[in-house]
Amino acid sequence: MTGQPRALDVLVIEDNPGDVKLIREGLKRSPVRLALNIRIAEDGEQALNLLIHESYRPDMILLDLNLPKIDGQTVIQRVRAQGVNLASTPIVVFSSKQHGIQEVLDAGATAYIVKPTGLAEYLKAIERFAILWL
Repeated sequence: MTGQPRALDVLVIEDNPGDVKLIREGLKRSPVRLALNIRIAEDGEQALNLLIHESYRPDMILLDLNLPKIDGQTVIQRVRAQGVNLASTPIVVFSSKQHGIQEVLDAGATAYIVKPTGLAEYLKAIERFAILWL
């Protein structure tokens, strides 16, 4: 008897509610039709609490760098340094910052996508993320 494959857990670490809405919309529009459980962390501190203290283990992390309380680069460094069984979990940075990309990748990010400014381009970027990483 074959069952449905389990849904993929995606942790979106993003403080801007508008961006969260666009990310959800872009994932819905993606040609990749997977069942997704999307969990939102609104700042770096909340994300680290989920990942380190609550032992939440997503299949993928989509991370903004410009976060309140604890910035995204620090989140990457702590997740990778804590040995919290997330070494193979892809962390894809999705940020408007266009400098320091190599530093973020060196800190342990798997990939870096620069957020487009236009709505259509933004949604396309999320669709491409889904195709490449989910």
